[in-house]
Amino acid sequence: GAVCVDYGCGTLRLGIHVINYLQPSAYWGFDVADFLLEEGRRLIGEELWRHKRPNLRVISPASIAEVAARNPTMLFSITVFDHVHPNELSEYFKNILAIIGSDGQALVTGRWTDQETVQYSGRCWAHSVGRVKSLISALGGRMEKLSEEVSPFQGCENGKRGVLRVTQ
Repeated sequence: GAVCVDYGCGTLRLGIHVINYLQPSAYWGFDVADFLLEEGRRLIGEELWRHKRPNLRVISPASIAEVAARNPTMLFSITVFDHVHPNELSEYFKNILAIIGSDGQALVTGRWTDQETVQYSGRCWAHSVGRVKSLISALGGRMEKLSEEVSPFQGCENGKRGVLRVTQ
């Protein structure tokens, strides 16, 4: 009966498994472009769409408020963090905190550094984990590392990757 949010669901490659697991209308998939959501709907097929009735939305203030009113217990954002421009981190985490409210939690996977943010390819960043933690705290939330492993990548010998838990 839990409501679950897939923030950055893309074409539902992961979402289809969550949709199958949850009760009808309990899955909420969010992304920045409607064409990704439409492709996801096409890929999951009409039978699953009719049976599970997933909610797919383009990220906007109205859609954030709509899902927040459903009091989701879980939000996950898989590898989206790496693609969030440093200037957009505040909006990203503000949206996540608004969605999960005081009773939910968010699991965010990605890459980070213990130093400054590093852009390691065209639209990919390993964010400064200290800056992220401070930003989340300033927004009224808390962040903890659930897992972390050293993961060197271009431009960052001591880069890390893992899972962050965000709560209020």
